[in-house]
This record gives sequence, C-alpha cells and structure tokens, in this order.
Amino acid sequence: MLLKSIPPLCIRRNIDLTIHSDQSHSGYPHLGKSATLLLFDALNDLRGVELPVSDLLGPSTLNIGKIEGGAGYNILAAEAKALCSIRVARDVEGIKAAVRGAIDKHPDVDVDFKFQYPEMLLEWEFEGFEAEPMAYGTDIPRLKGDHRKVLYGPGSIQVAHGKDEYILVSELMESIEKYKTLILELLK
Repeated sequence: MLLKSIPPLCIRRNIDLTIHSDQSHSGYPHLGKSATLLLFDALNDLRGVELPVSDLLGPSTLNIGKIEGGAGYNILAAEAKALCSIRVARDVEGIKAAVRGAIDKHPDVDVDFKFQYPEMLLEWEFEGFEAEPMAYGTDIPRLKGDHRKVLYGPGSIQVAHGKDEYILVSELMESIEKYKTLILELLK
C-alpha cells in the first residue's frame, strides 16, 4: 500500500441536539413528554436534510455518533441528547441553514453548533509522495503560524475507528523513512 498525503480535506461541523421535557410514569404518558421520542423525531428530520456533493471530496455525510437519555423502562425521559457530525464537502452555511430548518420544526430541541473545521487545501509538492483528497477533518487548521503545514501518515482511513483498525508493520517502517524525507524538506 502506498502511503498518501492528504492535501484537500473536508469541513467537519459537530452538532449537539438536546431536549428537556416533562418526566412522568410511562403508564400516564399524557402527564409528560418523552424526550427520547422527541429526539428521534428531530433526528429523523435531520436525516432527511439533503447534503451537498463536491466533485473533489464526494458527498457530505451525517453521523449520529451518540444518543443518550432516559432513566428507566417505566419513566418518560426528561432529557435526551444526540451528538452528531456532518462532514461537509461544500456550502457550510447552506448546511447550517438546512440543519436549522429541520430542527426548528421541533421547538423542544436545542441545537448547539459546537465547532467546525474549516476546509483545508494543503500544499503538496513533495517528490516521492502520492496525494489524494480525503473526506475527514484534521486539527491542522488549529496550528498557528505561517509555516508550511502537511498531513501525512501510514495506514488507511478506510479501516480507522473500526474493530479491525490496523497499520501494517511494513507501512510503519516505510513511514519512518518518509518522515525523515519530509522533515529535511521542511527544514530547508
């Protein structure tokens, strides 16, 4: 496997959805509101938002990474929360407006746009390195200063965060030599 640099990266926007409602006994649902059911309704509408596609980065994607709420089997949940992430291929403000449009139909849901990574188009003119666009975020935009910024590493994003995540020893060994090359080039 060739090690790849990552010049163009997508934007990531993290979103928290939170609902506070009236807890009650499940045998008397008319005395309260289930925050978890309200959250599922809002998430269903969020899933229906049409996300843009980029010729360079492909489709934008929505991930509902974590859902929590409720206290027990026989209690209407007083609170529920979902942690969501949208990897935006383009049109950040359009996506934000579309998310607001979907969620604003649900008056019990609070939307908190946590942060976003701005799009990064990294310089990549290093001999012996292959580059390709990748649809994930990076902390590189948080690095301060006017120095050159590169993103490089062994392995494949295709297996990241999965149960079978791995890096081959040969990739790791090759990356050591490639890092030396990069460091010497950047020190020029």
